[in-house]
Formats: sequence, structure tokens, C-alpha cells
Amino acid sequence: ATNHAHLLDPAIWRRFPYKIDLQNPEAAVRIDLWKHFLFEDRDDEDLAAILASVAEGLSGADIETIALTARRHALLEERALDLGTIALSIVNTRGKTPSLPQKSPLQPEQKRQLAITLHDLYHLKVADISRLLSVTRQAIYLYLKREGDASDG
Repeated sequence: ATNHAHLLDPAIWRRFPYKIDLQNPEAAVRIDLWKHFLFEDRDDEDLAAILASVAEGLSGADIETIALTARRHALLEERALDLGTIALSIVNTRGKTPSLPQKSPLQPEQKRQLAITLHDLYHLKVADISRLLSVTRQAIYLYLKREGDASDG
């Protein structure tokens, strides 16, 4: 099995009588993947649904890699999962090889840029963005207002 069939030598396909092209998982499956790999099936806050909406277009393997890396960082650093670094990783993975979550928490400017991206490109609600970035809704409104002011000038 491969996510990159175009990289294989074309002669390999003569050895297989069947070729099954699997599509990326749909929303319900992405939710279940996040619940399983990131939250160990304990997602009381329904955060998997938010991550799944941002992760549209990612393969199941991409979701697994990002989730397990984030859990590993949290375990080794003895801290809670950092959903902001996970969201940034998802955004940076779009159409490329998986971008792994960074070990350190997001800097304020990274949070601001990510909030703008999640709002403008992914159409997430301010409340959902604040949950992912662990900041208040007022902070998200300030991020978005500052972006609007910058584009006006």
C-alpha cells in the first residue's frame, strides 16, 4: 500500500492483478481517527470534530502521524496536548508530506496568524478557534480586528 503511487516504478503494477484507489477519509471517519489516535476515544469536549473540519484532504496516515507525534510531545514534556500546534501542523500539511507538530507552544504571533487562517480559509467559528488555541474569544476578535486594520491601510 502507498499514498504515493506515482513514485513507484510503473513496472510494479504488472505484478498486481488489482489496484484499489482509496480516497481520503470523509468527515465522520476523520472525527473517529482524531478521537482514536489523539484522544484515545475520550473526547468529552468534541474537539475531534473541529480538528476534522480543518483536516479535510488529509489521509488517515497523515492524521495518525500528527496525532501520535503530538501525544508523544505531551507525554515527554509532561504537559497537556497542545491543540494549537496540532492545528498549525494540519494547516502546514495541506497537499504535502505531513508537517509534524512543533515541540514548543505556539508564540503569540503564530497564534495570531493561525487564528486568521482558521477563520478566513477554514471558516471556523471564533469560539472553536479559541478552544484550539487556548485563548479567549476576545483575543481572537482582537487578532481578526488587527488583521482587518492592517489590510485597510
